[in-house]
Parts: sequence; structure tokens; C-alpha cells
Amino acid sequence: LILAEQRHVVPPLDCSSPIVECLRQAEALLAVDGWALLDDAIAFIGRTDRDENPARYGCKNWRQVLRNSGAFEFERQALPERSGLYTAYRSLPQSRSPTNITIG
Repeated sequence: LILAEQRHVVPPLDCSSPIVECLRQAEALLAVDGWALLDDAIAFIGRTDRDENPARYGCKNWRQVLRNSGAFEFERQALPERSGLYTAYRSLPQSRSPTNITIG
């Protein structure tokens, strides 16, 4: 009996990846003053598209998705209505997106 080895293929993580589109959709619905809280976006994506998660793209966490996709800027923010610091993110303008940079 020969067992076929299944290889896990990691989809590319870039500005057009489905997980990036999910983060953009969450941002569009949840952003306040241009910033969306990552925790709120994670909860939203968990309800709307459970297949999308960082591990699928070889990432350990959602902040790594934000960083590695090149599609977002993010920072830690203190919020008056909540204690502690929270990661907030927003989409980079298309002109600053790594996929739109031309050299030479």
C-alpha cells in the first residue's frame, strides 16, 4: 500500500489575496476616522469567511498578514473607551502599494 504524500500549497500573499480582500472589506465596514481595529476585523472575518486565516498563507498571526501583504499600514493605538493598546490598520493608497511601484 502506497500512501500519496499530500503537500500543503501555500497561496501567495499579496495585495490581491483573498485574505487581503477580507481585511479591506472589514476595514470599509468598521473603520472609524480611517482606521479599523484588527480585533474587530478578525471577528468580522470569522463570521463571514471562516476559510481565511493567517496559517493558510504561512503566517503566524494577523499582524504578520498585514505586514507581509504590503497592502496596509498599522499601528498600536490606545482607545479612550477601552483599556490597553489595540492594533489598528488601514489600506495603503494604491500609488504606495508595492505592486504598483515601477523602477527605471
